[in-house]
Amino acid sequence: MSAQEEAANIGKVLSFLREWDRGDRTVRSRMLNTFLAQNTGRTFYELELEFAQVASLFLARLTTWMRLTDQYLMEFLEDGGVLTLLEIVNHSQCKEEEKAEALRLLLTVANAGRKYKEIICESHGVKVIAECLAKSNTDETQETAWAVLESLIHGNPKYQNQIYKSLIALMMCTSPKAQQLVLHTLHTVQSKIKTAHHSIVEPLLNMLRSLHLVVQDEAINLILDLKCYDVRPMLLKGLVALLRPAKEEHFVHSYPVIEEHVQRVIGSTLFAAFMHNADTLYMHIDETQAEILLTNKLNITEEETTNASSPSTYHTFHDAADVALLRSQLLSWYDKEQRELPWRTLAVTESDLDIRTYAVWVSEIMLQQTQVATVVSYYNKWIKASRWPTVQDLAAATLEEVNQMWAGLGYYSRGKRLHEGAQKVVSELNGQMPRTVDSLLKQLPGVGRYTAAAIGSIALGQVTGAVDGNLIRVLCRLRAIGADSTSPAVTEALWSLANILVDPERPGDFNQAMMELGARVCTPKAPLCSQCPVQAHCHSYRKVHVKQEKNSRKLLGKLDKKPLSLPDIEDCMNSGTCPLCPSEPWDDELGVQNFPRKPAKKPPRVERTLTCVLQCPQDSFPDAVLLEQRPLLLQPGLLQRMWPADSVTPLIISRLIRSRITLKKIQSVLLLYHPRHPLRLLGDICHVFLKMMLLYVSGGHAVSPEEEEEAEEEEEEEAWVVTKTIEEACVSNHLGLIFAEGL
Repeated sequence: MSAQEEAANIGKVLSFLREWDRGDRTVRSRMLNTFLAQNTGRTFYELELEFAQVASLFLARLTTWMRLTDQYLMEFLEDGGVLTLLEIVNHSQCKEEEKAEALRLLLTVANAGRKYKEIICESHGVKVIAECLAKSNTDETQETAWAVLESLIHGNPKYQNQIYKSLIALMMCTSPKAQQLVLHTLHTVQSKIKTAHHSIVEPLLNMLRSLHLVVQDEAINLILDLKCYDVRPMLLKGLVALLRPAKEEHFVHSYPVIEEHVQRVIGSTLFAAFMHNADTLYMHIDETQAEILLTNKLNITEEETTNASSPSTYHTFHDAADVALLRSQLLSWYDKEQRELPWRTLAVTESDLDIRTYAVWVSEIMLQQTQVATVVSYYNKWIKASRWPTVQDLAAATLEEVNQMWAGLGYYSRGKRLHEGAQKVVSELNGQMPRTVDSLLKQLPGVGRYTAAAIGSIALGQVTGAVDGNLIRVLCRLRAIGADSTSPAVTEALWSLANILVDPERPGDFNQAMMELGARVCTPKAPLCSQCPVQAHCHSYRKVHVKQEKNSRKLLGKLDKKPLSLPDIEDCMNSGTCPLCPSEPWDDELGVQNFPRKPAKKPPRVERTLTCVLQCPQDSFPDAVLLEQRPLLLQPGLLQRMWPADSVTPLIISRLIRSRITLKKIQSVLLLYHPRHPLRLLGDICHVFLKMMLLYVSGGHAVSPEEEEEAEEEEEEEAWVVTKTIEEACVSNHLGLIFAEGL
């Protein structure tokens, strides 16, 4: 269609719409009859092409008309109207107002009768509408989608289970508004289907952790509905599990006064059962005891709570406005300054939940103790180069293939655990990645508290903080936490802080923003405080300025007794009992680098070993070296199935290095019977590995493959590898260093 024809058509439709808006019911009925008569035989696609840019305007008028009369409802449905509306709802390029208008029209269709509800369900409408509810950015669209689902529930019973399962899947969405509507709809459908599926329990309990009270309230109402169904034992067990951290943290570790009060109120017998058998408590108490636990209130006097030993409020956030401002400032900075990293791109663009979770899992494991710049190339080979883009692909690989891909990245047990985890997901979880932080922590080997929280927030949208090394530094400086950062009290305080600060709307972005801040701005040395987006919230930064102000006033001779306006950390240290305050005095030269405080590191243990490179003569097998493969051990080691060159144990080397006839003894130990190819010491390589420093003494020797066959056969597998392809073999880092140094 030419531009001139399109303009003419648009003008015609606009004229039609103006007359429509001015007309009454009779005029509009006549206009619609005329329109249908003029377009008899034309397809929907022809009309859509003709309407072009004003299609949504025409749709709005049609929606209004259908709210007034069902005169043309069947004609609309027969022309594929429902499918068209569902396409609009599902289309990512459509505007929110267009989706809302299409949903309103679908609601009109659904409310017209049971047979119309069936048409929507048979057109896969439940899935489309449910996804729109979860992903929409506006309350209007979400509420209209919810209304359509509510209407469909009252249709044919055979579709109610389909709606029920779709709603359970939506419980993992990140929008609090959507979560509230989903829970409300589940409350309705639960009364219709008269049964409860076990898959509802875990996401429902997870919603009790929401920071939004309306979501918590809806979750509690649904839990009360489910207590009459078969899932009751699972619910009770999960609720007890939610209580346990509170019991352990608050009753035992932090607030002994509260522990004493609870014991007085509920009695020694019930209290002992709660403290020592929390997992099975619900199976051993009667209704009266349960009522006591349910209705108990902790009426503790202010004097008692004041005397209780707990961290100072100076080290946390208590103003909701401050928290909201910090979130906004940090996320605005992150949106502008974040680095483009392949795993971040996948986390945003990948719609498949299992692939997204797997991709984030791989990145988090690779990033453990390894710099981002190093990880990028390995990650691209692993995921983007289509080596193992899914968990099923990794599960099908061999451990040797994984080690070969991992070679040079260090800490080889990480690759092994990734491989084990992938095989477990495929064999025990039917290829479905865990869906919550708790299940990630329990079901994936090598996944700890931080890794589970990072995967859960970034890939699954779970509202949880994630505390890694960067976060420890940032949080300690923000709240002037100066105690040993590895102590249990500081660790729990930091996790509590992270959970307070995390943005409920963008938990994954917030956690990554905190990590980015620690990696690029709030660095261990030479932090860029002037560029920090949350500078105004930082106690350490204030501390520096307090000291500077005091020093300036001293120099100017104007120091008076008037207190400074900025709060100082000494305010927290008056009692000397705060477990989060530093035990050492402030060092003016360090500034904000006074935090965090770490225990002194022990110097690495030095061991000396020798690597002998057996090199083939040029005329026999040009430029090749002999490698042997470490065997699989009964107790799996970090470097099993790696390919080192021949090595001598540290004990032997420590004795040989002191000997005047070192080379001769090395030659005899290595079973080299060819003196015409003398052994030569080429130099030392220093390599820090874990907490042990290995000093490799590199030796060179020339021997042909034919001559090697005459030596005793070893148990290990051996192979000749051309030095140009040494990086492709699964070799240990120290051997790579030897060749990199040209020794």
